[in-house]
Amino acid sequence: MKIKTRLALQFTLFVTGILIIFSILVYFFWSYTQQSKYRDNLLSTAQNTSTLFLNMPNTDSIELLKIHRNILSWRNEEIVITDSAFNIIYSNRASYLTGKILKQHSGPAEVQYFYINERDGVRYSKKANNSHYNVYVLAYDRARAQNLKHLTIILVFCVIIGVILSAAFSYVFASRAILPLSMLIRTVKNIDFDKFTRLAEANRKDEIGQLAGNINDMLGRLEKAFRNHEEFVTNASHELRTPLSVLISEADYVLSHDLDKVQYQDHIRTMLTDLRNLNSITNSLLELSRLNRDSEVSLQPIKVDEVIYNAIPSLKKKYQNIKILTRVNFSDNDTDLIINGNKVLLEIAFKNIIDNACKFSNTDVSVEITPEKQSVHVEVTDKGVGIPDSEVKSIFNPFSRATNVRQKRGFGVGLSIVSRIIELHNGQIRIESENDMGTKVTLIFSKSTGIES
Repeated sequence: MKIKTRLALQFTLFVTGILIIFSILVYFFWSYTQQSKYRDNLLSTAQNTSTLFLNMPNTDSIELLKIHRNILSWRNEEIVITDSAFNIIYSNRASYLTGKILKQHSGPAEVQYFYINERDGVRYSKKANNSHYNVYVLAYDRARAQNLKHLTIILVFCVIIGVILSAAFSYVFASRAILPLSMLIRTVKNIDFDKFTRLAEANRKDEIGQLAGNINDMLGRLEKAFRNHEEFVTNASHELRTPLSVLISEADYVLSHDLDKVQYQDHIRTMLTDLRNLNSITNSLLELSRLNRDSEVSLQPIKVDEVIYNAIPSLKKKYQNIKILTRVNFSDNDTDLIINGNKVLLEIAFKNIIDNACKFSNTDVSVEITPEKQSVHVEVTDKGVGIPDSEVKSIFNPFSRATNVRQKRGFGVGLSIVSRIIELHNGQIRIESENDMGTKVTLIFSKSTGIES
């Protein structure tokens, strides 16, 4: 069963229940009100009868009977007067008011109401001449019975009309309420791995709008994952093709020629170099893929200067002719250099940044750490070849390399890794560069609040 049908059915049943309860209450209260009025009239008749019979000495049973039969009375009216021993001393059209019934409806109360075979009755007790008398009046309220019958027909008709209208309107309103969800379903059906169509949120603040927003967020993450996967496959096939082709050609050459020991060693050294490059490319691709897959990392308070000092020694061995000058602008607060970070990932990021500075510079490289009010800045500056202005924005794309450094060894993956690591730390990265003048890379991290993430 569809949601709109189920909602319409549930609402219709709910409205039906309310209409039935309301109709029962109307019937009950209207019947009770009419019965109360009718019984008050019966009591007035009983009181008048007792006054005529007991307080007026010239009125006897015969005279009273003449009066009752000549005045307007209630339908099927019965009047009986008894003494304290329930002996009948006056009777008018008594049919149901027999001695047995009279004794059943006796009691100490001055007024007592009762109901016999669709007839309302009242017993009125009166004391006169040192004796107790009981006046019984019983009659059939035909008007009330007819009115209740008509009211029942009207209420049943109203309930039926109300159910029909509620079913129709509830189905229309349910269809309108579900319409955005139906549109979402149609849009989701058209989503494919190469077409991540976003859902229309239409600035809705209800649950459907929230659902569309959450689905769009999920689609964004899926699209990013697919793009990363596609990019990884494309980059891997592109970057691995060349060294593999070189290795195959080198192996074919060695196998097809008779070479001496020295020549074999030279070719093996060449192949070993290519294998090492291939290993570096593979490791870089795997690291970039892992970082792109992770949406969050474990962060804890660490000191930025300590991470940088741990990253520098291996680079000094690699670039022995380049001096790496480190400067820390200390403040009076010992916690000014503490950020929430992942030590291993940040060391990789700092190594890549400083490695690039050393690779493309013939002079000293400076690393400056400066605490600001709410953040910590790390600036890596070199006096190298710089980056052309038109290529600065694309420098963080995988395998993207500036046109003026193509002669230098590298794969163009390092800055992509750095960018992803900084993103995982909610940091910022800025590049200022001039062609043939050098480059300054600034990494900005928020200070630690002392709470582990």
